[in-house]
Amino acid sequence: MKRILTLSILFIFLFLQHILAQGWQWIDTGYPFAFYDMSFPPGQSNIGYAVGSNMSSGGIGIIIKTTDGGSTWLKISDDTIPGLRAVCFTSENVGYIGGYQDLLMKTTDGGLTWTTVVNEFRSIYINNIKFWDANNGVVVIFPSTVLITTDAGSTWHFASGIKQTVEDVCYADVETLYLVGADEKISKSTDGGLSWTDIYTGVPFGIFSGVHFYNPDYGMVGGENGKVLVTTDGGINWITGNAGGIGMISGIHLLDEQNAFVAGTPEQVYKTTDCGLTWVSDFNGSNTISFYKIRFTENLTGFVCCSEGKILINRDYVTPVELAVFTFSSDKNIVKLQWTTGSELNNAGFDIQRSPDCYSWEKIGFVPGQGTTSKSTDYTFTDELFKSGSYFYRLKQLDFDGNFEYSDIINVYISIPAIFNLEQNYPNPFNPVTSIRFSVPGKYFVKLKIFDLPGNEIETLVNEEKSMGTYHINWYAAKYPSGVYLYQFQAIPLSGSGKGYLETRKMILIK
Repeated sequence: MKRILTLSILFIFLFLQHILAQGWQWIDTGYPFAFYDMSFPPGQSNIGYAVGSNMSSGGIGIIIKTTDGGSTWLKISDDTIPGLRAVCFTSENVGYIGGYQDLLMKTTDGGLTWTTVVNEFRSIYINNIKFWDANNGVVVIFPSTVLITTDAGSTWHFASGIKQTVEDVCYADVETLYLVGADEKISKSTDGGLSWTDIYTGVPFGIFSGVHFYNPDYGMVGGENGKVLVTTDGGINWITGNAGGIGMISGIHLLDEQNAFVAGTPEQVYKTTDCGLTWVSDFNGSNTISFYKIRFTENLTGFVCCSEGKILINRDYVTPVELAVFTFSSDKNIVKLQWTTGSELNNAGFDIQRSPDCYSWEKIGFVPGQGTTSKSTDYTFTDELFKSGSYFYRLKQLDFDGNFEYSDIINVYISIPAIFNLEQNYPNPFNPVTSIRFSVPGKYFVKLKIFDLPGNEIETLVNEEKSMGTYHINWYAAKYPSGVYLYQFQAIPLSGSGKGYLETRKMILIK
């Protein structure tokens, strides 16, 4: 694993360190089709689907599936399906495909079987399918129809306000969508896609063919001659840029508010690290393959859908150990570190490191990793401290090949008693419950007993080994009469040597 992702700031830092690498590589699927679109279900970087056609105007369609992050692909469709242009999976099992002959179908078993969702559009082909979540989805039908569902495809509604040929659509949130197409028009919906309003019109007869928004305000649109438009205010204003080597931008993907990629024909991938102000080439091909959509998975594996049975893949930006959570809890002198990984690749494990000053670090333990997994994994490590003060912790994530990365640093303050202490119970007088607090400066066998005033033992509250720390014990006295009672704290050295401790105090129960 080359990177460990903790917080978004760390992610951006690592991304900028790594973004200079060029690692786009060809994957030959073995199927001589043009692949127009692909989809990896939410939370997935291993299981994905791609769809295409053997002819530019339709022909036979194909669905292929990967279970190893795009390295190999297996055909899961037969030769009776018409040409496909769009795919979107909302989970590992539930997905939608669309294409020629008014085809819109749904699977609930990971592509084993498909059922028709809607037909009779009288359209040329279904161009795009996007879902915000399991229920809310939008279908773009060429030339100028948009369908909306809010119940996972059970019912569909026609959108209004579409005035141009439509090419691409995206969600910014569940209510906010953006649509692009002919005459370089950009349209916006704020009601989940039911109605649309034009917010930008460019060159007549020009085309915008790609759109992606990172949030409702920040997004990009791309089209002919490498033109890229950027907005940071929800489409009120647009800044024009250019990815100069691309004739037609067909795919856009924003990773965050600085870093984005565009792909298009002829065989070009460009990237920006400054919110679209400048663009540099990330891949320059031989101009024989057509590029379509560009996608990045949850772990930042990049894909470009291509013609001639090809898929372009880039793992330079992968975050193999996705550290979703790193936190702690403390109880007296015990610190419990807790962290969760979203996915792992080649993960040997984690060195646990502690420091008193955030400069000098000591390895205090090791927790084995899961190797390679796409599932979320929870980890814990417990540290016992014997001195009050501020402590710093971090994780050193180790690959099997020797590479490593550090997590963020967390700070814990521990207050440890240096002497024996038995405090006055509180409240006092009490009815019917009171709290007794005592402290031990190391490991001792501790007894805490209750006596009546004549000295008869009536209850034992503690009779066990205790580590260094401060403890609170409640005594429930509902069954005893009002009066004066004694509580006795005794600490016995475990080794048989050293000094013990014995102290007794009075308390009053009033009913």
